[in-house]
Amino acid sequence: MQNPDNQLVCSEPWHELAFGLENLAVSQDAMRRRVAEIAHFFGMNSWLHQNVNNLSGGQKQLLALASALACAPCLLLLDEPTSQLDPVAAHSLAHALFRINRELGITVLATTHAPELMAPYATQRLALQNGQLKEAAPPPV
Repeated sequence: MQNPDNQLVCSEPWHELAFGLENLAVSQDAMRRRVAEIAHFFGMNSWLHQNVNNLSGGQKQLLALASALACAPCLLLLDEPTSQLDPVAAHSLAHALFRINRELGITVLATTHAPELMAPYATQRLALQNGQLKEAAPPPV
């Protein structure tokens, strides 16, 4: 997710959310329902039919995340999900990851160079140094 432009393949957010479901041969009714659920969860309804080229970086990042969630994974593995985002969008995305974990029961594993941003939402923290586990602990309270 470091660069959401590299993750998006459709010109419209609605189609981007449906893309993975189409590849899984999900029925049209189930697909429409799932896209509506995901769009509502992320508050995307107002820009669901815009051209992705007109979306902000934060909206593109959210769309890439929502597209992955449309396929109902049990685990999200994210590499630097808040990179290239301004502080407001980064906090918004971190909070969305928290909601995904708490409300949808999906495990979220994210690598980051900004642990201070993710710490308030984390249930576990691992720190690596030179390819070795340096620390494994719950986040600071």
